[in-house]
Amino acid sequence: MGPWPLLVGGESPAALRRAARLNGWLGRRSTPETVAPFVDELRRLRAERPTADDRFEVSVSVSDAEAALGDLGAWGRAGADRILIGVDEHADPVVALERLAPAATAGDSPS
Repeated sequence: MGPWPLLVGGESPAALRRAARLNGWLGRRSTPETVAPFVDELRRLRAERPTADDRFEVSVSVSDAEAALGDLGAWGRAGADRILIGVDEHADPVVALERLAPAATAGDSPS
């Protein structure tokens, strides 16, 4: 693999197998509770591969940014390495980011 992660999205068994063969998975509209079982399955699938010790990244997109940032530790415990936050297309992005910045920099470790 190259120096950048190749993330595969999807929650079907086939999608998880593809992600396990590469080096990342992208979950969407996730919560820590919905991500954890997929991460467990990905870990099981990766353990069967010769590349099991290679870097593997779990990224999740969230629909409720403020709720996601409210407990960053829960995301780390669920196995997420990165949270992707979208800003509503009708919102002023600067205002939205200023509102989210305090939670994102509060120091709650993801692990």
